[in-house]
Amino acid sequence: MAGLRETKKKNTRKAILEYAEKIFKEKGYSKVKTSEIAKGANIAEGTLFNYFSTKGELFVQAVFVDFNLQTYQIRLPQQIDENILISEMVSIIDFYIKKMASVDKKLVREYFSIVFSTESSEALVARKSIFHMDEMIIQDSKQLLSQLKNEYEIIKEFDVDLAVEIIYGCVIKQFMNYIYSDNWEYFELIEEMKKEIQFVMHGNMLL
Repeated sequence: MAGLRETKKKNTRKAILEYAEKIFKEKGYSKVKTSEIAKGANIAEGTLFNYFSTKGELFVQAVFVDFNLQTYQIRLPQQIDENILISEMVSIIDFYIKKMASVDKKLVREYFSIVFSTESSEALVARKSIFHMDEMIIQDSKQLLSQLKNEYEIIKEFDVDLAVEIIYGCVIKQFMNYIYSDNWEYFELIEEMKKEIQFVMHGNMLL
């Protein structure tokens, strides 16, 4: 019996998430009511709150939760040059942001409105999700540059922490520009990031 109850709970949660994702993407966050989601999942509204404490938490779990389940695997050939290094750095960033960037920009803006709103539970859940993605970008960037610093004499004096901090600042700035511009395409975002990373690398490390 316990096994059946657990299976039912998993199926109910799955149904809630699937319908919530569908309706959020169709209508946006603010226009969706939890009663509507509950009806679409064939449950009572009160039952929905047994699984998710707020609409904001459900929104994050349904639309953004699986953005950072995987980690990037750094791959470098034995012989590297500036272009290879920069391409690998861009690949790290692209790996972590491309799924969020694939979501409708209006939805992402609503997501950010939750992230930076209050100390409510939905805000905390949203922050945890996006901050984890940030941490993975920083961690992998440091790993890449530290690996290069250990192996290549030309960058022994390179300040990895400072470089990653500058690059991450560029990523945040350009990504926000992309999200709040209806006319900017994703490939343009990547190209702008690549230019700024190239400037940091070339100006500080490959003299």
